[in-house]
Amino acid sequence: MKIDEITIKKIAALAAIEMGPEELEAQRQDLENIATFAEKLSGFDAESQPEQTHPFGVDSAGYSHADAQTKGQTSDHAKDQASENRLREDKVTNKDRSEEWLKSAPDPKEPYFRAPGTIEWE
Repeated sequence: MKIDEITIKKIAALAAIEMGPEELEAQRQDLENIATFAEKLSGFDAESQPEQTHPFGVDSAGYSHADAQTKGQTSDHAKDQASENRLREDKVTNKDRSEEWLKSAPDPKEPYFRAPGTIEWE
């Protein structure tokens, strides 16, 4: 999709951005590239693609669909080998230090820090 200079100037004016000629050309080219990519995506048949639940193709058991395809394995064979999940395990790595922090507060009332009010009520 072609984006002309007039369009890019209108966008800059609406955004209240001042740009020199070089910046206008760079922005025009960037928007043109984005629009061209969007046009390519509009022709993509998403209905024919399998549903994904993870961007890396790893299911809840750590089975990597991409690994199985690259190794030429069938899905069942790859599942049997229990492919390694590339994501870290979800562990708590820090302890609750709220009591320690409250000790240094001038006016604590567990589990909160009390502070002077900022809104005056009538």
